[in-house]
Amino acid sequence: MKTEFTFDDACTQEAVGSVLYEEHLKRLSPSRLADFAGYLMPVWFSSIQEEHNAVRTCAGLFDCTHMGAVGFYGPHALHFINTVTTNNVEKLADGQAQYSYVLDPQGNILDDIIVYRRSGEDFLCIVNAGNARKIKSYIHALLADDLIEDMDCPSTALTDKPIFKDLSDTLVDIALQGPVSLDILASITDQSPEALLTLKPFRFLEGSFRHIPCLVARTGYTGAKLGFELLVSPKQAAALWNVLLAEGESYGLRPCGLGARDSLRIEAGLPLYGHELAGKYQISPFEAGYGWAVKLDKPFFIGKSAMQSASNTQA
Repeated sequence: MKTEFTFDDACTQEAVGSVLYEEHLKRLSPSRLADFAGYLMPVWFSSIQEEHNAVRTCAGLFDCTHMGAVGFYGPHALHFINTVTTNNVEKLADGQAQYSYVLDPQGNILDDIIVYRRSGEDFLCIVNAGNARKIKSYIHALLADDLIEDMDCPSTALTDKPIFKDLSDTLVDIALQGPVSLDILASITDQSPEALLTLKPFRFLEGSFRHIPCLVARTGYTGAKLGFELLVSPKQAAALWNVLLAEGESYGLRPCGLGARDSLRIEAGLPLYGHELAGKYQISPFEAGYGWAVKLDKPFFIGKSAMQSASNTQA
């Protein structure tokens, strides 16, 4: 029997350290770690203002290893993701990324995500730490046909299923943001720096730095005109973190905490789920100024009817 999707996202477990927890304790006291989405994360290393300014003038390094990662594989992956996200995944070429939303059939925002197309049958999605459990549960329910479908849902929308994997134990995120971030990466890359020099926003490539394999993306959550996110194995995250800090010291690179991450994204006008997006007031993408990531010209996506109504309200 199909049911409406519900999820209790209240975290009852004690917060745990991120993948980089031991590295942080080498630089600051436990009192400067805060519970964020169930993880103990640095609030600041030096000061929020200094770290904010570092990203705007040189570079900052952020622990984003708490973020969730999931993968979709196989010949039906493209169609499935295009059905469960609001943006148009079909327009992505291999090596491109895209900002999007996952909605339930009633149009409630479950998360805002980044979709990476590694190949025609290999997709990676990065989801917010606080929503990771919810998104995984939702996808599993869709794959099991356990949810009430959107009334306008075509009968063939979710007939063919992809292979779905939780990649949170396989890939974690470290963000290097700021105008000299490219110089830092170019100084430690194992490949020709040319590939990094020509990498455009929301594009990514597979590379390595000091023999540490990474997926390198021109993405970020700081509003920096130049910045990268490095997706790396959690087993090698600490090594990469330390290589970047050591190499970046002469460039003015600073490790940054949650405080600067918040002040930077606010300055850039980037919404945070639960605050300027969704949350208590159910703020829609159109109200948040990000309606461009909702492609109402797509034949169908879950929650489209509700988004059409939200769009009409804002018109």
